[in-house]
Amino acid sequence: IKSSGKITKRGPKPKSFSFHYESNSQQEKVNVLFRKERVNQVIYDPPFVPKGNIAPISQKHLKKVFDPMSAMIALTSSKNNRKGSGSRICKITLPLFDGKERYNLVFSHKKTVHMSKTDEKGYSGPAHICRVRYHPIAGHEKDNQGTQFMADTKEIEVWMVPVPNTSFNLPYHIVIPTLVGYV
Repeated sequence: IKSSGKITKRGPKPKSFSFHYESNSQQEKVNVLFRKERVNQVIYDPPFVPKGNIAPISQKHLKKVFDPMSAMIALTSSKNNRKGSGSRICKITLPLFDGKERYNLVFSHKKTVHMSKTDEKGYSGPAHICRVRYHPIAGHEKDNQGTQFMADTKEIEVWMVPVPNTSFNLPYHIVIPTLVGYV
């Protein structure tokens, strides 16, 4: 995975995103190019052939979106992510396009817990637990069981912890349920 772009006062501005996947039986490359706050071009190798009942992607879906890597920067650099309460830190919606699907990740505050050090190098302090909802918009299989499961679950979590001597919080722990267990 590679991502490039700029970080501005209003957040990250992606320029390109590439994802290369390889297994014993197949490989795939996806390159997404951005221009003027929109997806300008998507290149697939081998060519992408949609299968199933795919929700169509329109040009309006490709405006002002982040690739997955830029979204992480947007999460950590959000004005809401400055020191403050968990309800403020966890209040953000991230519009994403990963080369195939357009979706939103909607963060909300679930609770704040105190973490204790497990060793002298561990973290001790507050962790703001954000509930994350996955909202598929386009490019997904409409009748896919996994997509529906992810859209319905209320168990996706991102634990945000403060970075010492800064005004930022970073993801510390991420929980993602799947049809076969938790990641």
